[in-house]
Amino acid sequence: MQEVKHMLLNYSVKGYKVFYDEVTFSMVADNYIKKNQDNLIKGVAKKYDLVKSSLIYGPNNTGKSCFLESFKFFLGILKNKKISFEKYDKNIFYKEEMPMEFKVEFAIDNQIYCYELSFTEKKVVQEVLKKNNANIFDRENRDKVAKIIFENLGERPEELFLNFLPKEYFGDLNYINNFIDSFEFLETTKSRYGVNTSKMLEGNNFIEINEIIKKLDLHIESLIDNSEVVENLKKDETIDDSLLERLKIFTKYNFKGIEEVLPFGLIDSMGTIQITNLIYTFLSAIKNNKILIIDEIETSLHTLITKSLISYYNSHNNTSSQLIATSQDLLLLDDKYLLRKDQIWFVHKDENGNYLYCLNDFKDNSETDPRGNVMKKYLKGLFGALPEPKWFSE
Repeated sequence: MQEVKHMLLNYSVKGYKVFYDEVTFSMVADNYIKKNQDNLIKGVAKKYDLVKSSLIYGPNNTGKSCFLESFKFFLGILKNKKISFEKYDKNIFYKEEMPMEFKVEFAIDNQIYCYELSFTEKKVVQEVLKKNNANIFDRENRDKVAKIIFENLGERPEELFLNFLPKEYFGDLNYINNFIDSFEFLETTKSRYGVNTSKMLEGNNFIEINEIIKKLDLHIESLIDNSEVVENLKKDETIDDSLLERLKIFTKYNFKGIEEVLPFGLIDSMGTIQITNLIYTFLSAIKNNKILIIDEIETSLHTLITKSLISYYNSHNNTSSQLIATSQDLLLLDDKYLLRKDQIWFVHKDENGNYLYCLNDFKDNSETDPRGNVMKKYLKGLFGALPEPKWFSE
């Protein structure tokens, strides 16, 4: 059975937390950019080239993390099949009757879908699903399919039509459910032992992780599979399960010909644990056609390590997975072999609101043209999305 591929094209949100006005994000590549073709997933739906990864920059407290959280919130609404949210999920400056609005355009193999949803605390205001620009249903206009759903569902204003589509009109809805499930979220700042050692040891994962670790120059000889020993230790009920999980992998060091093997994480730095976690997460996402969402991807990592890992994700090793991450590592901006202009985004905040835009938008003004010295131009404020802190002096 051929694997079904799910790809994110475009995503818009309005009224969620800090985003009063609509912001739109895109993974669709600019075909006028000829550099770094390996960074693209080509010919999606026989129409689009998509970037494999995008990084979002901006000052603290402007909405970068909030934007990523909006994905999780929106997908949660779709999974729960009805509207449900807390008071502070909506924009605090919105009036109660003003709806939150979401729009996502995605590809499932060679088909393009577009789903729009807007709702208040009490009801769904509008819901539209299109396939290849043709309406599957339009809730507000009560087209043929919408009328059938209304007849079967009744007047339950908080329920989503998306979950009640008759198969005679749409077929198997599992494809859309699988798209929802294709998102994976990694919070790099919230877990010291975020590595699932059991999953790391599955299949070829462990071999591939070791190969990548050796290339990253971490001064580690190798990671060692200790799972057989752990199986015997399970007979001892006094040993905590979380400790047994960590003892499944050991780290082998070699210093001046002297070898030492220690439980993974015992003396390994936070950065080493984070790197191992990212490697496994990348491998898993690539193998399973995931859309990976990571807040502060560079947490505890040296710039060159972050570059190396992103370059792996952008390489030929990845043919169908997408990465959306926030970052404060400005040195990544100037590596022309790492990121294209259409892979770099900014979140800007001022007294009028929060804005999201792409570096590639700056190409008509010679001063702000992003070709070369991106970090220098960014720090000069030419792209916005820059804090202006006061300096403290005696």
